[in-house]
Amino acid sequence: MGKFKTKTTLLSIILILLFTLQANAKERSIKDLPQPDWNFKLFQKFYKTNEYVFVITDVEDKVTYKDIWTRCKSIKPDVKAIVKYENQLDEQNYRKHIFVCGPIDSFERWKSFGLPIEKVQGRFRFGPYTFTDKDDGILFLSSDASRVVYTGNSLSPIDKLLRTMGGLFQYTIVQHGVPAHFGNFVNGQFDSRGHIDLRKERKRYLNRKVTSKHYVFHYSDKVSSSDKLEAKAAGFDQYCDEAIVKLELNRPDYKINCYIYSDENEKLFLSGIPGRGGVTYGKEIHTLGFDAIEHESVHVLFNSEFSQPNNNFFNEGIRQYYEYITNPERLKEGKKIVKKYLNEPIEKWANGSIYFFHTPSENEWLVAYPASGLFVKFLIDHHGLDKFKQFYGKLDVEAGFLEVYGKPLADMVKQWTEAEQE
Repeated sequence: MGKFKTKTTLLSIILILLFTLQANAKERSIKDLPQPDWNFKLFQKFYKTNEYVFVITDVEDKVTYKDIWTRCKSIKPDVKAIVKYENQLDEQNYRKHIFVCGPIDSFERWKSFGLPIEKVQGRFRFGPYTFTDKDDGILFLSSDASRVVYTGNSLSPIDKLLRTMGGLFQYTIVQHGVPAHFGNFVNGQFDSRGHIDLRKERKRYLNRKVTSKHYVFHYSDKVSSSDKLEAKAAGFDQYCDEAIVKLELNRPDYKINCYIYSDENEKLFLSGIPGRGGVTYGKEIHTLGFDAIEHESVHVLFNSEFSQPNNNFFNEGIRQYYEYITNPERLKEGKKIVKKYLNEPIEKWANGSIYFFHTPSENEWLVAYPASGLFVKFLIDHHGLDKFKQFYGKLDVEAGFLEVYGKPLADMVKQWTEAEQE
């Protein structure tokens, strides 16, 4: 009897300990996670040099690489960059600050950069993780700020990383094209205490779920009006149904995973994206509250059927177009704003030589949003939706216009601006 009692007591203690550990894990605050560097100290320190070496590789997809290079330059255009291929580097170059950009498999002397990112059979390993998908990539800032690295298993994840705000943490990793990990080194090396696995953390914090016709909504108890989400879901489903009809899209055979955050802090730590705006990754939507769900849903529906372009102008343009054909007041407002900016180099906004998010703004709203919507509306009104779909996703905007529309982009923009001035 005494032996049985002892075993029972030990079992009870073990169960209590396990329960306590689980409870503590659930109670862990977001404040306990590795914290972001809102001052971008490592990026700032890297660019304090008078010049840095930008190392590139000879890759097949020249169009995407050119777009990536343009956006890399725009990060800090006032600092001189010496552009060199890997085989042109000498001992003196390695002593300078180095910006490495390209698929890891295209570098022949990867180890010479002295990075904690390992090249493993044409793929990469970081900490305890090995990343093998073609859409896996990493942005890394070395602890001494002498290296900025954008690499991965193809150009695609590098493009994704450049569209994601980097530098808040020492490293950001996209997996299958979606931000999945970020964190900071502890004592100069990878440590699980400085690491955030976004998917695991989302499962822990966003522990409530509602499934509807087109969505799976994930949220926490802290989301206001969460008790009304089922009613709201029916409205979002109806919005999707209408968008599918008006944009002449196929009925989706998937559900959109929609992650709803209660505040900006929660959104940053569980999506990797700061600020109040929504964002789309593949068939995922990440949004603060409910406001951006409709906007981002059009992106998911359209880009799931037609490859998302590298160019933000036409990606946002089709979404704004849908708003304009369904909301006359918004169309009127958009025309009023854009009319003031028709002398701006909108052709450069459209071809990407001026980055979408570096365009003028009015009332904290980028003018490129209404401009892109109005230009896309002009294209569709005059040449049809089918032609726009043929053009959408072309890697080279200029070549795409000649191929699909038979005219240079500059001519089309001129026709549109003249029409807007009438």
